[in-house]
Amino acid sequence: MSYEDKAFERLHAIMMDSRSVMSNRMEYPHRGVPIVLHWLVKEGESTPSELAKETHNTLGRISAILSAMEKKGWITRDVDPDNRRRIIVRVTKEGEDQHWRKSKEHKESMRWIFEQMGEESTEEFLTLMERFVIYMSLRGPGDPAPDEQTIAKAFAARNLPYPPEKK
Repeated sequence: MSYEDKAFERLHAIMMDSRSVMSNRMEYPHRGVPIVLHWLVKEGESTPSELAKETHNTLGRISAILSAMEKKGWITRDVDPDNRRRIIVRVTKEGEDQHWRKSKEHKESMRWIFEQMGEESTEEFLTLMERFVIYMSLRGPGDPAPDEQTIAKAFAARNLPYPPEKK
């Protein structure tokens, strides 16, 4: 088995088989409520269709998310006075407080992990992660491998050297 195949198997084991509390909690925002809350805190207000587009959810899923958030008092939904067919979604003070509380908790957890890893290992991890994400952005399943110029341009856009040093 090549090192690439072994690396793929190991990455799969790390990401899927050994689900940690932290990875589950970090994945949770992509399930709906936290990402919608984040978007509304950032933008101030939005429509359900804008939220669906920006969060890569269906309108049906957004409707369910907004209902749950409204029940918790985190958002309001109002009819746009200029266009009665349009709904405006706004975050409430309680919703903003929830967003900032969860953001603080997440940051504290990540800081603890980086403290455990130490500065040098953290820096190496982040550099490798950044390179990994660039490569992931260039090729998905079934896509052809990008040419060297495309790869170099993606690295240059992030102010990273290409080709990266290979150990």
